[in-house]
Amino acid sequence: MLTLKSESLDAIRGAELAIDLLAGGLAAVKERVDLKFEEADFEIEDFSLVDSAGNLLDDETASSLVYEKIQFSSPALSTDERVWATLSLGPHFEYSRKRWSRQIPDEPTSEEAKTFLQNHLFCGTSRIRYRSNSLARLWWRRRYVDKALSRHKDKANHLLFSEGYTDWVVNFLERPNLAAIPAVADAIIETSYERFVGGGKKYDRMLFRGMLTKLDLIAGAVVPSLLDYEQVCDEINRKYQSIVDSSFDDTGD
Repeated sequence: MLTLKSESLDAIRGAELAIDLLAGGLAAVKERVDLKFEEADFEIEDFSLVDSAGNLLDDETASSLVYEKIQFSSPALSTDERVWATLSLGPHFEYSRKRWSRQIPDEPTSEEAKTFLQNHLFCGTSRIRYRSNSLARLWWRRRYVDKALSRHKDKANHLLFSEGYTDWVVNFLERPNLAAIPAVADAIIETSYERFVGGGKKYDRMLFRGMLTKLDLIAGAVVPSLLDYEQVCDEINRKYQSIVDSSFDDTGD
C-alpha cells in the first residue's frame, strides 16, 4: 500500500489547507502540495464502506469489512498515522466525510475544518484511533473484540458499534488495566449490556465512570489472573448500587 510520507502528512495538517482538504480530500490539495508517497509493507484489497445507492454501511458491518480487508504485516503499522490518514483522506474520503457530516458547518472556518480533520481523518493519538478516526476506530474496536474477549462478543459488538455508546467505549477502552483483563472485560460488557440494553436503563456517564474507578482499585489490589468472572459481575453490580445509594444520600431523598 502507498502511504503519505511523514513530510507530506505534516504539510497538509495546518489550517491553511483545511477547507480544501475537508471539501475534497487529498485530490483537492494535490495541485497546491507536492504529495509524496512511500510503499508500506502490506496490501489492501479494494473495498467500499458506501453502498451502490450512496448510503454508508452501519458501523458494525463496516468494522467487520475493514478488519477483514486490512491485514497488517506488523503491529507497528496498525498504529501508524500515515496509514490511517492516507486511507481516510484518499480512497475512503467519501465515507469519512459523510460519516460525521452533521458536525460540519455549512461554511466552516479554517479552524473548524482543521478540528474536524484532526478528529476524524488524521490519527495523531491512540485515543483518536479508538474513538474517532473514520477507519482506525472500526479496525481497532473489532480487533479488541477478536483478540481480548472470550465471551459475549455479540454483546460487545452492540456496545462498541451502536449509536449512543461512544462515551461508554472511550471510558472502557481507555482503562487498559481493566479492559485487558479477560474476566473483568467480559464482566463489564455483560453487566453493561444487561443494564443499558436489556434493562433499558439510560447510560449515565458519571455512574459508569464511578463504577470503573471503584473497580480499578480492586483490579490493582489482586493478581489479574485470580479475578473470577462471576465475582467481578457481582462486584460491578455492588459498585453501581453503592454509587446510586450515595447519590440519594447526598440529595437527602
